[in-house]
Amino acid sequence: MNSPLPEKHEEHSVRAATFGALCAISAFPFLAFIIIGLGRLMNDNYWLSSLIVGLICVAVGGPLAMTAIKKMKEEDFTLPLTRGTLEEDRQVMNSNVHRIRSRT
Repeated sequence: MNSPLPEKHEEHSVRAATFGALCAISAFPFLAFIIIGLGRLMNDNYWLSSLIVGLICVAVGGPLAMTAIKKMKEEDFTLPLTRGTLEEDRQVMNSNVHRIRSRT
């Protein structure tokens, strides 16, 4: 089945997904670096540095995630083109059925 996107768009999409995943994965070592560095500054209280970094991540990420979820709920995911195509197919099938029934 042919994709509606040209090949270059598919290639760019794959690259964006791959490099985006790589960027997301790189956040974990960076957070570990921050936790260890902050823990050393706090007289080896790594539990406290982990707590501080975790709270900062929740304080920043939580509202951003909630905003994204709210925007997703406002989006229209009803696929109007697909729905219209299915409705056309249904009408064609109904007319074919009526035509066949009228012949018999």
